[in-house]
Amino acid sequence: MFRNLICLLVIAAVAGCSSPPPVASPPSSSAPDPAAVQAWVDQVCAADDPILVVSAVVAMSPKFAQGQQPTEADRPAVIATLTKLRDMHTESKTAYDAIGPSPLPRGDELVAGRRKGLGEIVTKLQDYLDKARSFPPQGLDSPLLLAGIDAMTWKPEGPSLSDLQAPKCTK
Repeated sequence: MFRNLICLLVIAAVAGCSSPPPVASPPSSSAPDPAAVQAWVDQVCAADDPILVVSAVVAMSPKFAQGQQPTEADRPAVIATLTKLRDMHTESKTAYDAIGPSPLPRGDELVAGRRKGLGEIVTKLQDYLDKARSFPPQGLDSPLLLAGIDAMTWKPEGPSLSDLQAPKCTK
């Protein structure tokens, strides 16, 4: 009986030793697919498009000379400008919200920083718009001025496309 057990163990050991070695998987490429990278970069570029003309919107906003106070007749133009600024940033945030995972290192950080920053500025712009709707006419220039400053000076958090050494936008 003992001898049968030893024979069984020897046969099992030999069978285990004679099995073929595991097949090594081919080394994975550390470089992301260039087409996937370009598609992702193009999504980022498209998400930035709505806010590229912020300076033009601010430049075209109603202007009030020093000492000249806005009147009730100015309210629609102020509200239209603030609505345009808010909508531009909202559109950009919505586009960033739709961007999928990045094929580039730190790409998700880029998108997250822009989502966060755009969410914050959209909230501020909405607050300025609400104030412009309720302020007395002579105070309309304050929310317009502050919104213009915030929109013009907004900088996203996180890395930029150039920090990621990403390709240029295709359009």
